[in-house]
Amino acid sequence: MGDPTPEFHGPNAEPAAPTPTGAATPGAVSSAGDGGEPKPSEAFEDPSGSPGIQLMVLMWCMWLLGSWTVVRWQEPPMRLERWMLLASMIGLLAAWPAIRLGQRRMPPGRLGTRPGGVALRLRRQWQLMDLAVEWLCLVLVFQAVVWPLSFVAQWSLGQALWVNAAVVAWSAAAAALIGWGSVFARGPGRGVAMLVCLVLLAGEPVLVALLTLVNTSWNGAWGVSPLPTLWALTEPSGRGAAVELARWYAVGMASAAGAGWLLLSLAAKWMPESADDGPEASPLRSTGRTNRS
Repeated sequence: MGDPTPEFHGPNAEPAAPTPTGAATPGAVSSAGDGGEPKPSEAFEDPSGSPGIQLMVLMWCMWLLGSWTVVRWQEPPMRLERWMLLASMIGLLAAWPAIRLGQRRMPPGRLGTRPGGVALRLRRQWQLMDLAVEWLCLVLVFQAVVWPLSFVAQWSLGQALWVNAAVVAWSAAAAALIGWGSVFARGPGRGVAMLVCLVLLAGEPVLVALLTLVNTSWNGAWGVSPLPTLWALTEPSGRGAAVELARWYAVGMASAAGAGWLLLSLAAKWMPESADDGPEASPLRSTGRTNRS
């Protein structure tokens, strides 16, 4: 083949210079870095179309707005702030894990020609980093709910801080479960992670209700579910033995969530590759972009 024939688009137009073979076309986007590897910003993209952090935050805002619309029309015996906290915990411990644990995975080949162990560690670290950022965004959005509720319910500053701390502690525990299910498990493992989230949310109240049917004098709590803890923390007086115990439950769950995140971080760096890290492994990062050739 000879050189391309120059084209003229008018009497005064300059001839277009022929494009050398193999040269990059202006405006073309390449997804490969040096050595044919994808760029770091693209090596962890998820082409599955699952919600990204921005979309998840938007969905969380819509959940809170819809919950407020529903509970605004509820009548006693439960006060409005308790209804709103209940709806928020359902969102953080049931709806959010269901979405994240149900998303599709991406082949690890997107990590280019890096050695398998390096690619695996990078993938796991990016997953956990994205999950931590997403959890932080959800918690920050929740601040627009808890502080107006504190004025409506006339909570003291300490009461509002403890309610906030309880929500943060249990949502961090849910995030750790999502991290384990998304990073280190697939199939049945993800189902187990989702089941644990549901047990964490409603297992204790259901068990207490069943025990109450057998022994009407039962009035205990184990601090596993956030619902009894938030119920005690939102007492109008803000004082009493139940409130003090609920605070300890919140501290205990925060400690458990912190330990869970520490174990996840160590496992992401040192845990060897397994069958769960096979061809379907993918990061949590979901930018909504597709592969570019």
